[in-house]
Amino acid sequence: MRINSDFMWSIYLIVVAALFFYFGNLLAVSETEERYTRESEEYTEKIRELERQNQQLSNELTSRGIFSYPQANIVSTQEDSLATILITLNGQSPLEDLTLKRTHVYNYSDINAEDAEKSGHKIRTTHLGTLKTHNPAGFEIPMKDNEVAIELNYEAGDKHWTQTMRVKKTADKGFTTFWVITNKNGEVIDKHVDKEFPTETDEGILLWKDKKVWYSKIEMNSGFKL
Repeated sequence: MRINSDFMWSIYLIVVAALFFYFGNLLAVSETEERYTRESEEYTEKIRELERQNQQLSNELTSRGIFSYPQANIVSTQEDSLATILITLNGQSPLEDLTLKRTHVYNYSDINAEDAEKSGHKIRTTHLGTLKTHNPAGFEIPMKDNEVAIELNYEAGDKHWTQTMRVKKTADKGFTTFWVITNKNGEVIDKHVDKEFPTETDEGILLWKDKKVWYSKIEMNSGFKL
């Protein structure tokens, strides 16, 4: 009778362990699905907010007689090892046969401007096709370090724009950015800086180790050079 009791107790323990394992897996799967659903909803909401803002700006640009141009923004996700760059259209007129040439440099605040220019960074070319309102394009870059300098050169027919970006990771695994867009004449047509983007003690923004700019001094329709 002792043998049967021990045997039944062993069977009981095995069954309980199996049930804990089964329901534990169900709970883990449920929590994972819930987390990914929540992240997907947050990501979608951020895209909608960008589209709403760009639509407002497009209306303003049209009323002022300014032509369409592309604009890149960083969309933060829970994955801080990748930066998602979303390119949207400012203005109403689609940009046909849009080509993007881009370069990026990590740890830019440790590199002098002259050294960055001479280093010959790899240029990546992407054909984006036709960029329309509410039909953005995008790509991802690895964020293996805490900061990256990105230069985006857009071409559509005889039109050309350059977007100079600086991206830094934040403590909450997001990203903070500063950028300037110039036309083919090197004139500033748009600019942006996040409130939490880090600045120097004199409020300057580092472009390279030996070069900085002051956001308030960047004037529209004025020249801007790295």
